[in-house]
Amino acid sequence: MATKTSKRKKLPRTGDCYRKSGMKIMEFPAGTPGEVATLVHGVAIGTGRHNRGKPFGHAWIETVDGALVYDADHDKVFPAVVFYSVGQIDPAQCQRYTRDEAVTMMLEHEHYGPWVELPDNVL
Repeated sequence: MATKTSKRKKLPRTGDCYRKSGMKIMEFPAGTPGEVATLVHGVAIGTGRHNRGKPFGHAWIETVDGALVYDADHDKVFPAVVFYSVGQIDPAQCQRYTRDEAVTMMLEHEHYGPWVELPDNVL
């Protein structure tokens, strides 16, 4: 059994982005040549009533060319430039996983993420 490397923190009402995004990336065929999407974990600044202005861990699916983002919590596709701007997301601080890497991480950690330690100020 693998050691978990991340803490889980609770919000008054949370989304389900890690699970939903993890399930979505698994819809792509295993070992797909020329991957079309990646699972991304990062930190966004909240815009909702429960997390406005607060940094929180978030997960989404992104096209490999970086042009589009699918946010599983909202079941919507956004231009990546808009998504990163609204969420004040630093792309350099994001972790990206191919479909196969994501499945391996889910199995190793026995959860959908995050798989790295988040800063203490992140919900």
